Amino acid sequence: MRITSGIYSSRTLEELPVSNSKARKLKFETRPTSDRVRQAVFNILNHANWDMGDGIDFNIREAYALDVFAGTGALGIEALSNGAIDCCFFEVGAKAYQICQENVTKFDLQDKSYLFKIDSLNINQRPDNIPKRNLVFLDPPYGENMVLDSIKRLQQNDWVSDNAILILEEDKSNIEEMPPELELLNTKNYGKTSVRFFRA
Repeated sequence: MRITSGIYSSRTLEELPVSNSKARKLKFETRPTSDRVRQAVFNILNHANWDMGDGIDFNIREAYALDVFAGTGALGIEALSNGAIDCCFFEVGAKAYQICQENVTKFDLQDKSYLFKIDSLNINQRPDNIPKRNLVFLDPPYGENMVLDSIKRLQQNDWVSDNAILILEEDKSNIEEMPPELELLNTKNYGKTSVRFFRA
């Protein structure tokens, strides 16, 4: 597994051994976003002109990213590779959290990273020293219908800024319905994977 774009392009990431990969207390397996899907997502982000309010268009170099269900941290590190200001990583699985830490250290990104060993369905209030997030990746275990509940927890605990971009990766055979206040900006399918881009 490699970073596909930005200043760390082609550098390899540490991965979870398949036989030992446990993402959550309920023993759902970690399923990293494929390099192909990640590359496509960031190609879209790097060419997006979505309105973020006050006449300002989306720019990943002005993004405060959040990688929910972070696993190895690949999405968040890819965001940092593309110029995001910083990234928060949420991961509850002990082994996945350790690998995420190793990857952040491997890329020397400790000063741009906040790691939380936390269940995305039991999120705490955002600390005052951490800015609200305007770019959020949600890539939960397929088929567990965790996306909407996670978004609600993030919003209730003041993690998500107005007009934030939310990127949802799901099994296209099991798509969660999102509330109308989330504006659908784009949808892409890659094999069994559906990626939807919303504005909060």
